[in-house]
Amino acid sequence: MNILWIKDGIVGHEKQVQNLLNELSSSEIAHALESSPPKQRKLFFSLLETNEEGDVLADLGEEIQQELVSNISNEELAEAVKELEPDETVDILQNLPEDRMNTILSKMSLRDRKRIEIGLNYPENTAGGLLNTDVISVRPSHSIEVVINYLRDQKELPDNTDKIFVVNREDEYIGELAIGKIITSKPGLN
Repeated sequence: MNILWIKDGIVGHEKQVQNLLNELSSSEIAHALESSPPKQRKLFFSLLETNEEGDVLADLGEEIQQELVSNISNEELAEAVKELEPDETVDILQNLPEDRMNTILSKMSLRDRKRIEIGLNYPENTAGGLLNTDVISVRPSHSIEVVINYLRDQKELPDNTDKIFVVNREDEYIGELAIGKIITSKPGLN
């Protein structure tokens, strides 16, 4: 076993550190990483599961975030940001060199890529740059029953969802449906 750290007289081994990291939230891990020396920081980050890396990266300060991002592959970064909110992904990608950012974007679904590209078009810390584009949309031909079934199939709805947007095949806005209206309408209604 490799010794990873000594803190307060305690010697930590890789498995012990992984167990400890598994018990922490992403923000607690981010704080621990920011409080660690650079070598330990890289080592701790490498012990995270790829699906945890995105949340931790989103919680880190920009400087340390970019330091850690520079040490992982494009494939790993694309996988790590896959489950993040679009605005969190934008925050991470906007500091990458353009060719690397385009490589990461090319590994995403067309829908996710479009949402993230919208956010990348706005300067950092502007209203547009802070915009969360994670919304639910449906086609005008869908019945209320189809919409309700679609909503039920989602693992969870984006925060503050109070309406569903109606869009055409090019994802252009046509109108909106309030969640309350969806719930109180007859299922066969279009």
